[in-house]
Amino acid sequence: MKTERKPAVAIKRVIPVSFVGAYSDVTGAYVLSDYLGTTYTARQGPHLFNGWTVASVEGFVVNLVDGKRKWTETIPSPTDMPVTVLDSASVRAITDLGSPLPPGGLASASPSFVPFAK
Repeated sequence: MKTERKPAVAIKRVIPVSFVGAYSDVTGAYVLSDYLGTTYTARQGPHLFNGWTVASVEGFVVNLVDGKRKWTETIPSPTDMPVTVLDSASVRAITDLGSPLPPGGLASASPSFVPFAK
């Protein structure tokens, strides 16, 4: 008697996302993720660039879903993060809240008039 062999299921390769921060406002909780050296903002529901879904953000714990797989990731403190991530300009901007604003700062509240020459 010959048994049927099922084809092997291909394992999906995913580039992991590292989480570097979280915040919340009136619209909900957000997580800051580092993907391939760039920091992105995500909230509950939408897919991250690598296909993972943020199920929820509770403080510094991010609950993730990928298909049927569910797991949690904890956002590390700056001292726990690898040096390569700490050297990222985007992470420095997020963690160094005491530094001055970049040139230009905030847009002025009143509109400015710029005359056009003929």
